[in-house]
Amino acid sequence: MEDELPAPYRGLILDFGGVLTTRMRLNGEAFERSEGLSPGAYFHALGQHPEGVAIYSALEVGEATQEDWNRVIGGILGIDPTDLMRRALANLDPEPQIVESAQRARAAGIKVAMLSNSFGIEPYNPYEDKGMWRDFFDSDLVGAGGCTEAVADHLPACAGGTGA
Repeated sequence: MEDELPAPYRGLILDFGGVLTTRMRLNGEAFERSEGLSPGAYFHALGQHPEGVAIYSALEVGEATQEDWNRVIGGILGIDPTDLMRRALANLDPEPQIVESAQRARAAGIKVAMLSNSFGIEPYNPYEDKGMWRDFFDSDLVGAGGCTEAVADHLPACAGGTGA
């Protein structure tokens, strides 16, 4: 049996929140402080409150809008829902070492893609706001709520559920 070197890397797939950006927990804690919420209130609303869990899950797969999420989470937390997603992600910043690694990989000819659940892109596009949208990747697959034409023919949810 002949010893073979592994094939060179052809692709790099990265997640958005907590990989390409600062940790989600740190962002959420900063959001709680900025909104005057009790420690853990935001995480409870997203991960334990039945309505919060349902709306967050629906948003991630494109079954709810960002405006729906803003309204429900704002109601649970008792805060103004206006532009809530932008405020909730205000402390989510690009992680310099990971961003640089992705850029170096792409410059070396390695295809770079983002595979992530969706935060929605309207009215606030967190990917574009953080500088990681159309021109940053060779391909992106952001939940059903943020699918691009480039992947619509690969996922039924991106093609309106038809699989076309």
